[in-house]
Amino acid sequence: MFKKIPPGIRVSLIAIWVVTSGWFLFRAFGYLNLRNFEPTPVSSGEYFSLIAVAPGTGYRIIVANEVAQLAEVDERDKDKAMSQQNLSNPKRLPIRDLVESLRGDEKALGNLVMSLNDINQDSLPPVRVIWGKEKLDKAFAGDANTLRELERDLNMRLDGSPLETLNLDNLLRGIVLEIPVEIEVLIGGKPRKMIAKVQEAFLPPFAQRIENRLSERFNPPQNVILGIYREEYLREMDGRRDDLKAAIQARFDEGRLAQLREKPNRILSSAQVLVNETHFEGARYETIKGNNNKEFTNITIRLTEEGRMRLWKYSHDRPGFQLLFIHRGVALAAPRISTELAESEVTITQLPNSELAIDAVESLNRVAGKKPI
Repeated sequence: MFKKIPPGIRVSLIAIWVVTSGWFLFRAFGYLNLRNFEPTPVSSGEYFSLIAVAPGTGYRIIVANEVAQLAEVDERDKDKAMSQQNLSNPKRLPIRDLVESLRGDEKALGNLVMSLNDINQDSLPPVRVIWGKEKLDKAFAGDANTLRELERDLNMRLDGSPLETLNLDNLLRGIVLEIPVEIEVLIGGKPRKMIAKVQEAFLPPFAQRIENRLSERFNPPQNVILGIYREEYLREMDGRRDDLKAAIQARFDEGRLAQLREKPNRILSSAQVLVNETHFEGARYETIKGNNNKEFTNITIRLTEEGRMRLWKYSHDRPGFQLLFIHRGVALAAPRISTELAESEVTITQLPNSELAIDAVESLNRVAGKKPI
């Protein structure tokens, strides 16, 4: 039957068969290498990182206007387009703190835990009188000097009764509780228990009521301040007092600590550094015009062979992840990857800030010691 086919067509069919067989053999050989490839865990880079965020956490990361935001999503709706307009409960995600946490920086981890739990640094008093758990426990155990210091800083007794003498600065400043939150973080692929020090303002309810009344007046004179204090003092002494010891201890109990851990744990456990600047060979950029003549920039990164295998391995095993492109602690993009990244070049498209994109390419080429590819 094959002999009846004209010679020219026979040659073409043989050529197609050879090419097709070669392609399948090449892919089979590639997958065999991929199966046997076990990447060594790496930490985030000082300058660049590609960080994978696995699906299934209930969150997506959206990069808009150079700000990374964390959005709660319904994981069942995998094809839903995400944008800044349809974010659900968006929170600013401090990418630099996320990256530094993955490098083992406990201060950055503390900032990350605070941010994800809506504890704003700006809500802390300008002058921070910090009380940690060990010192508080000493006061609660009855150490006279430490207890006296705590009540002086609060300008209140722990049973909720005001002191006889008024120190308005201490009263309205309150104290800052430093809460140790233990979180396990993968550092270079190895789990490490780290302590995030969460700082949270504590102001007694009595002081809060006085502050609320004073805020209703502009620059109240001394006699008005003393009058308000006297009124609230009498109400506090006649009514049910606030148990400040119990209120402070509640901030440190295991239920509260578990609450503070929940969101950081979900993000950190799903984040994995795939490659850093040691796996980059060079980069180039292309600026294009989209709708309404708006300019976008595409970045193409060339990877080393190890970098290519690392990306291919992860994308083959975990489709649907997000790939964070980080330059000096700033997230430039967070595309969702649904296909295997098997090539030596990776293109990140439609970066809206051309200046940042070009700066990243030039910096990457300097770090890699290469000319633009």
